[in-house]
Amino acid sequence: QLHKRKDYKIVETFKFNNTKLILSFITAAIVAFGHFYPIPFPQNFYLLLACVVSYFALSTYLQYYDEKVIRDCFVEFSVDGKIQVKFRSTFPLYQDKYLFEAEYTTKNTQNPVKKINHELFCGNYFNEEGKPDFRALDTFLNNTIKTIVDNQI
Repeated sequence: QLHKRKDYKIVETFKFNNTKLILSFITAAIVAFGHFYPIPFPQNFYLLLACVVSYFALSTYLQYYDEKVIRDCFVEFSVDGKIQVKFRSTFPLYQDKYLFEAEYTTKNTQNPVKKINHELFCGNYFNEEGKPDFRALDTFLNNTIKTIVDNQI
């Protein structure tokens, strides 16, 4: 659970997931349309060609969206409807530390995106079996949210 202070309200944003879901649905609909269209193959060649090209174009864009836009974002939310926050994390290969980044900005588009970066030791937030220590993670994330809110006031 994210920060529970009564001073402000946190609402998770599902924009990334909704966009991926809509793109995936459109891609699947194009494939189903091309597969089940009632006219036999030689006569519907151009229709199938359009479906195949559309499928590859949408799949390519979906991969681009996942790799370049979403990247390593694991949650996006707003605080009081005024501050937009994205939490990102990256686990470098063969390292015992991972990188955490909080990007935040106010809804006023004139303000630049600000970032808080941390390098976290895995042993503080995960047990020996690799399972997360939710209490430690919750404390860390709540402190980060508090820092963001305090910086915006």
